Amino acid sequence: AAHELAMHAQDFIKDIFPRVEVSGFANGDVMRGTAFGVAVPELDIVATVSLEALSQQLQGRCSKLTPGRIDELKLQKSAIRACTDRLVSAGCFKFRRSAFRCQEPKVTLMAPGWGASGQGIPIDFSVNSVTPLCHATLMAECSKIDSRSRDLVLLVRRWAKDRGVCHVARGHLQPYAWTLLALFYLQVAVGTPLLPPLQGFETEFGMEVRRGSRVNQEHESKDGSKALEPEVLASIARLTVGELFRGFVGFYHRSFRWHAEADADADTCEAVSVSAGQKTAPNPQLVPHMIVHDDGSSEAGLFIEDPFDLSRNVGSSLSSEGLRRLREELARTAELVSRGEEASLSDILAPWAPPDNVQTTNFAEAGDSPATDSATDRLGSSRESK
Repeated sequence: AAHELAMHAQDFIKDIFPRVEVSGFANGDVMRGTAFGVAVPELDIVATVSLEALSQQLQGRCSKLTPGRIDELKLQKSAIRACTDRLVSAGCFKFRRSAFRCQEPKVTLMAPGWGASGQGIPIDFSVNSVTPLCHATLMAECSKIDSRSRDLVLLVRRWAKDRGVCHVARGHLQPYAWTLLALFYLQVAVGTPLLPPLQGFETEFGMEVRRGSRVNQEHESKDGSKALEPEVLASIARLTVGELFRGFVGFYHRSFRWHAEADADADTCEAVSVSAGQKTAPNPQLVPHMIVHDDGSSEAGLFIEDPFDLSRNVGSSLSSEGLRRLREELARTAELVSRGEEASLSDILAPWAPPDNVQTTNFAEAGDSPATDSATDRLGSSRESK
């Protein structure tokens, strides 16, 4: 569906940008409705157009730009508006909402007639966004190393979505941040690193991930993993995705030092850095993020480093309410997974509802359902190998 929808959109967008290339990135099962499906679509459609083509085709829309100076962000937003107008007027997509204040502006559209029972597929549409490609590149590389990494990321992102803690407009972490949290856990908290340091690069052919090596680690083997007894290594190799998810929740709920106090040094907290692949303080390039609470107090926010841009803090969308919900969900899920074999996936993924039936307009859409996979209804019911 991702490729077909991308080509469908490209046919119309070419009327505006003849040399456009449109790509589709599926982050989950786009054909299955889930809680908050429209709020956080599983499908990204990205139109890639050169800056030169944007400026030439959008001269009328960008008349407020300073002469002789290209404002890339304004061009990007104007291009999104132009493409959205074309896609909606053609009748192939329906407009749902815009998110122009995000690090990468986008709009959410609905593709009617697609999906289960033709109920439509929600998509995030953007122009020249790199995050979907970064995510896809990371997933492709990690899947080659350990197939469980992709399955864990999918489970973590679905949990964050169903429990309502990955909607950026509400002050939560973006889905890409949850991907990095899951990969970092596999690097530092499983007993032996299941993934090496992952360093992202932009090349003339697109994005690329290279496997790095750890520093300041004693007693490691040549591939960067700590020397452990064969029985321990065998046990780790047999860990199921459900067991890894249980460890993921416990790690971020109890062990990870999320943030420092507002007047403390940054190195009193830990950064999520898949490029380093080990516990470390935030790198000096990483832009800090302060969370201001309702009472006027503040604290340093999360440091989640983008491996493709070491200055970009992927955790910068987190608000005071988002942080509260994050802690709340980690505590809730930690209690559920502590039940071991009795931990029900349907309970863990039960769609979040605001207390006292507070209205959340356009957050959860009618028709979305908390579908679960019966084969994995019990968190520890099936064992998976690498």
